[in-house]
Amino acid sequence: MALLPFCPETLERLIDTCPHCDFKLGWVQSAGIERCEDCLRIVPPSTLPALPIDLSENYRLFAGLLSLKPNERAGSVAAMPPRLQRLTPGEIARLAIRCGLDCGDGLEKRVWQTRAARLAPERTAETVDRGIALLRSWPHGISAWAEDQLARAPDEGMCRRDLGRRIRRIAWGDSGFSDQRALLGEVFPDLKSPSAPSASSVGSTYTGNEANRLVPGFRDHAAEIRRLKIVPYRLASASGSAVKYLYSAPPIEAAAKRSKDSKFISSIMDQLQLPLYAIEQFFDAELLSRQDDPILSIILKRPLAIASTFDDFVRRLKASRSRRTRPAGALPIGHESHRIGGRAKPWSDIYEALLTKRIAYWLVGGSGTDRLLVERGSLDEFIATDSRPVATAARDMPTMDAAELLNVIPASVRALRNAEVLAHIKGPRALTTPRADIEALAANYVSAAEMARRARTTAEHVNDQLRSLGFKSFHGLWNRSEVLDVLPLR
Repeated sequence: MALLPFCPETLERLIDTCPHCDFKLGWVQSAGIERCEDCLRIVPPSTLPALPIDLSENYRLFAGLLSLKPNERAGSVAAMPPRLQRLTPGEIARLAIRCGLDCGDGLEKRVWQTRAARLAPERTAETVDRGIALLRSWPHGISAWAEDQLARAPDEGMCRRDLGRRIRRIAWGDSGFSDQRALLGEVFPDLKSPSAPSASSVGSTYTGNEANRLVPGFRDHAAEIRRLKIVPYRLASASGSAVKYLYSAPPIEAAAKRSKDSKFISSIMDQLQLPLYAIEQFFDAELLSRQDDPILSIILKRPLAIASTFDDFVRRLKASRSRRTRPAGALPIGHESHRIGGRAKPWSDIYEALLTKRIAYWLVGGSGTDRLLVERGSLDEFIATDSRPVATAARDMPTMDAAELLNVIPASVRALRNAEVLAHIKGPRALTTPRADIEALAANYVSAAEMARRARTTAEHVNDQLRSLGFKSFHGLWNRSEVLDVLPLR
């Protein structure tokens, strides 16, 4: 959505903050798409300027390339010239952005290299419009643009050098899209590539720039890589304050190869809609594999999984789903899992049971826990709190993991921290809570949501009934040993 700041249907400017309470509209615990999940008030239509109508046609084509609907992606691809229809929708979108930026005034080049979302919405729309227009007229549009630049330039030699840099950025700016180089080479046959890394052999080396082309980000973290002695290196030359190093080729090439078969663990969490501790269980159960590369860990600073093992996991998940008619009472496994409490949920055991067809399930348009449906009661074998503890590797848990384990919403975890029931640790990205504190709280207290799932009723009914029986809540939770049998399992 960072590249779509305007709605492609209504053309209104999208907003991500509630105008009433300034709360970010993440819709994590949605009260309906029209309501703020914090203050629960209706979010009014955006009052910000809409997308100019003259940009709408190309903007909508670009939005179609990013659509989750196959027919919309296919429609946008079909609007492209035959040569570009060989590319995937994602490749076309990326090429459009590159052309839009580098065939513009060039002011946002560095912004794009860091993060596309930093472009102002109006500039993003103009960039998309310019890029799509160039692709729709491929190859004549971009060649005409280059000729026009030369015709209007006061210094032809300087303009040619500038054009060469821009075209090379489009052709070689994204190492993962080799067809971009072929496309630009067809239009500009005299295009010269940047100095390519030398062929690898035993004892061969790369300069920092060469290594950076294989592993983007290497140059920015080269000093730390040298300090930690992750890659063997030697001093090549020094002139004043400029120092040039040569780095051993094999570990850099290995990192480049692993990078192509890597996926952020956070992306897997989002796709499966599972907490981090569940993915850690998958690693322990060998359902997934970590991508352990010291160079990538320094550059990306985020944990990775081997993408091919995740793709295989998703294929197995699709292949093992039940072929019989889905029963009317089937519900998302994420909802049914709220019946499990008192400890971290044994997600790896649950998915092993799914993949071996011990538990029937159905997929409805995706592989996340809100799209994977199971029959009522199918997870009850995992409810027993006296079974073995579930191991999790992380010492601390982020808010979302803590909420999932306690069967509460994230706001309840924040309230428990504010009440000093749970400690909090300021991590590099967000607040975390010691795992031991969360597990101890879960073992002793139960949420109304968990009780409601166990009794097939509502949280409001649970709270009302427990209060009427004289039980006292503890910051919105109930003593597990006292109330668990009041509402029997259904």
